[in-house]
Amino acid sequence: AAVSFTVRNTGDRAGKEIAQVYVGDPESKVRRPVKELKGFEKVALGQGESTTVEIELSEEAFSYYDNMKQEWVFEPGEFKIYVGSSAGDIRLEDSVEL
Repeated sequence: AAVSFTVRNTGDRAGKEIAQVYVGDPESKVRRPVKELKGFEKVALGQGESTTVEIELSEEAFSYYDNMKQEWVFEPGEFKIYVGSSAGDIRLEDSVEL
């Protein structure tokens, strides 16, 4: 799966941002963080510029590691997708059914 979004520099000078993608599984059978960082990309933009960023997420991005089974476990269902500059600064939010 790929997450695609636009990053725009609304400032009055060139700048850099680290666009981050988090995944959350609200109905996991095991306790997991609300948001887990699954991908990021550093973006440099001039004043007023924008670009489309695409971050590929593997099946592991939607899975958790089960220590008892010693393997990655995927539970189908709804997953939350968050995009921002940090876990505390989320700018976009959506969900996907897998």
